[in-house]
Order: sequence, then structure tokens, then C-alpha cells
Amino acid sequence: MRTIHPISVNTDRLSTGQASVLPQAIEHAAQRFAEQIALRDNEQTLTFQGLNARANQLARVLLDRGVSSGDRVGVYLNRSVDTYVALLAVLKLGAAYVPLEASLPDERLKAVAKQAQFSLVICQQPYLRLAKKLANKVCNLDEPALISHHSEDNLAIAVAPEQMAYIIFTSGSTGQPKGVAVSHGSVMAVLAAMHQIDGIEEQDCWLSLATLAFDISVVETFYPLVFGGSVVIGQKDWIFSPQRIHHAIKQHGVTIIQQTPSAWKLMMSAGWPEQLKIKMICCGEALTVGQTRALLENATRLWNFYGPTEATVYACYHEVDKQQLDVADAAAAVPIGRALPGYDLYVLDEQLRPTESGNIGNLYIGGPGVAQQYWQNPVQTADNFLPDPFSGTSGQRIYHTHDRVRQDEYGQLIYVSRSDNQVKIHGYRVELGDIESTLMQHDSVVLTVAQTIENAGGEKQLVAYVELCEGAAIDATQLREYLRGELPYYMVPGAIEILDAIPLTASGKVDKKSLPAPTWVASQRDIVAPQGELEKQLLRAWQSVLGRTDFGVCESFLNWVVIH
Repeated sequence: MRTIHPISVNTDRLSTGQASVLPQAIEHAAQRFAEQIALRDNEQTLTFQGLNARANQLARVLLDRGVSSGDRVGVYLNRSVDTYVALLAVLKLGAAYVPLEASLPDERLKAVAKQAQFSLVICQQPYLRLAKKLANKVCNLDEPALISHHSEDNLAIAVAPEQMAYIIFTSGSTGQPKGVAVSHGSVMAVLAAMHQIDGIEEQDCWLSLATLAFDISVVETFYPLVFGGSVVIGQKDWIFSPQRIHHAIKQHGVTIIQQTPSAWKLMMSAGWPEQLKIKMICCGEALTVGQTRALLENATRLWNFYGPTEATVYACYHEVDKQQLDVADAAAAVPIGRALPGYDLYVLDEQLRPTESGNIGNLYIGGPGVAQQYWQNPVQTADNFLPDPFSGTSGQRIYHTHDRVRQDEYGQLIYVSRSDNQVKIHGYRVELGDIESTLMQHDSVVLTVAQTIENAGGEKQLVAYVELCEGAAIDATQLREYLRGELPYYMVPGAIEILDAIPLTASGKVDKKSLPAPTWVASQRDIVAPQGELEKQLLRAWQSVLGRTDFGVCESFLNWVVIH
């Protein structure tokens, strides 16, 4: 395939007074849709006018505390209307927000803070103690009368499209989190591109379930706030209680939800009422035809979106065609489709030459959504963000995704595999080297290797093999507890195998073919049977989602997290 040529993005359709940055676009929306509901959570609602006014007040508080244009501000908050007020306040100052997830271990948050060099962290009272260790200055939103004495008027601070809007930190192969810096211009580009997709409407009501550290949150937050829709702020644990999602759809008129295939599978396993037909977006993981058929029963429209964080959320998409599905194998992959308007996709060989149609190659992304850089990492930035050899415009770049793809007979891209040591877990990127580096920092560990293993249900799960120092008195359970204190929960392996010696090849490399099959966590203890009908139903749901039955009601879901 030479190039997938997208249509040009038509920014005139951005009905925000030609706004080129997020604060300006939302200020225009506050004028046009002043009394419409913009945000709602379990406790409060905010109109567009109210959102803009409160963000202006909070921005002045941050300004008084020393935040200025170009700064990085940590956002360490529970999900609520206040979270989105904080994001907008940061952006109005020309600063960039950096999400800090409360579920992450303290050490991981400190590693992010060390790289980001926050001028301030916005927090709530429960997180104040740690927030003070992450930055010299904090803004506790639970302070009495924090914003009430400040003006609600817009600030006279100019923000340029090339300025950073946010940094999202992902797993890094060296054991340190890796920050992707994204500009206002790139965010506005992806919003403008999605605005041209038939079926995604300005007035849609989005149910937001993604954490801020998962970049799809950018779309479900800012698309409705720019175009006059609304956001219902859910909690990430709602996918485990789909009845809450059903209630939100019925009570608030939710029309569209985006989630990973794993999350959709979990939500559907508990039953989905026939009358709740909504628009569905799948993203973050490979999607199969079999999964898609189940979703289509409850979807008015269904899209499969693809894009790395380095391309600002999404770069291409495919609307599912039921007729094509009817003749496809259930295990086949659903296309990731064609480029978003204004984007360029290239399928290239190792010498950056276009591949022939149908051949597998490496996917590169060009266009306005390409991120600025890996924060404070010029070497990796240079290795992955390359000059665009196909663009006639100086300074254009392409991003090397390390995803291998091919083009099908309909001209759509099909995801094939990764070309590096990265896997995805529920949409989160995981570098296996990150797990290995963290284990190697333990005093008792001599050598380790992390990899994925297929379980009995055909799903892949994380496994770590460890060789200990002579005389080390530590077991797999203790190593798992150590990892839980250092890594996000989704990066802790479901099994840790302690070996006398990790097998090596003649050249001294790890001989992965000689590694033993893992002993899964559940087999290390008695399987506890369900008591009562509710526990039986829940266990059946989890067994369906995970594709296995060898665990009981006392097992942790984190032990069985599935990789894609």
C-alpha cells in the first residue's frame, strides 16, 4: 500500500468562532449554549456558563499561587464536575495539565512528578498529604470559599495552538513512566476531524468512564464541551455494575459511550436491556468480529477507532458494516479503517518504503494530530517522531506506531501485531521492560523476564519469571506485593514463577521457549465456591469475561487481568 489519502479536514465546521485552542472554544460554547447543561455527576450539574465562570475563578486562584503559561500542573482529584473545572482552569492559563490517578502507587506518582516538575498540584483533602510531596505548591479544592471572591470574567491570557495542553504518562521500557506532550492544536484537530464523522453529533450526551490518564478521556471531555453536547461523569468502577450505566442512560439521555472491547464485554455479560440502544465506540484494543456481533444487537451505530497517545487519541476509524460481518469469521479482526479527515497513514517497510497493497508493514501516522514530543526525552522523541518523507511541507513529522498492519480488499487497515515489546491491558499500554526493570530493582532479584502466556480460554495474561539471589528469603506473594507498591495495578503479573535459574541460550539471551508453564495464582489456594444466587451470577459473569473457570469468589480480578 502506498498511502491512504484522507480527505482534508474542514475546520470551518468548527462552530466555535474559529477557535484554535480549547479555552477559547469552550468560552465560545459558553456564549452559545449558556444555560444548557454541560456537566453532571452524582451530586451536581453545571451549565456551560457556570462551567466557564467557575473555571475563570479557579484560574485566578492558580494565577495568584504562581501558575503561569507553560507550567505543568498535576490534577490529583476524584472524578466529579470539579475535575473538569480544574482542567479548564489550567488550560486558560496556558499551562498543561498532567493527570495523577489515585489508584497508582505513591512511588509511581513521585516518578511522574519528578519528570513533570509541577509548579502546583490541584487536589482534594484526601490526597493533600501526598500532593505536598509531589510539588512545592498545592491547591486544595476542599478549602472553604476557595474561589468565591474571584471574578467570573474570562482572563486576558493568550494561548497559542502550539502550546502544550496536557502530558499523559504511559509505561516506559526503562522502568520509568514516559510522558507524551500534546498541543492545543492537535486536540482541536482530532475534535474537528471527529466532527466530520457521520453519526457523531454536536448534541450527543457522552457518558465519561475513562480515567484522565487514559487519553480517550480527551475526546469524551472536550468534544461535547466544544460543540454544545453534554457529559455525564461516571466512575470507572461502573463497568463492574452495568446497572448504573443503564440508569445513567435512561435518566440523563446518554447517547454515546466509548470503551475498550474488554470493558464492553464486561458490561454486556451482566445483560443489556433491549430498549437501551446507543451509539458505541470501541477503542484501545483489538476488536474481533465475534465481539462486534454481540455489540451490534444493542448499538444504533458502532465504530472501531484506533490511535496511539502520540497521535492525540485517534488517527483512524471504521464504522462496522453488518453485511460484511455476516460473511466474516468470528475470530477475525475488525478493521481499524481509514484515516481521520486531515490525517495521513503510511504502511512502510523497514527502509521507510511504501509496501504493496495487502502486504504487512509498519504503520506511521502524519498530520495535525502528531504529538509534540516525549517529555524531556529527546532520544526517544527523535527515534519515533521522524521527518515526513512524503510531505511537501517543511517541518511535517510522522510518528512510528510500532504497530504492524495490512490493507484488506476494501481498502481498510487491519491491525496485525506489535513490532516491539509492548502489550495493551484494557487500553493501557504496558512495556514488558517496565515490569522487568522494576523487579530488577529488588535486592533479592538476580534476573527476570516478563512475557504473556495464553490461558485456557485463549486469552493472554502477564507472567514474570524470576531468579533470586542465593539465600534470598522471599516468595512470589511478597514479590507481587512489592510490585503493587511500584506499578499500576494492570501491570502486576497474574503469576510470578520463581526459578532456580532462568534458562539461557548459547548466546546468553533468555531462552523463552524453555520457560515452564506458569502456576496461576488461583491454583495456589483453595477455590471458594459461591454462596447464594447473586454470587453464582457474578461468578458466571466473570468466568464469561475472562474465558476461564479455575477461580473462586475470593480471587482478585487483578490476578486475571487480560492482555490485548
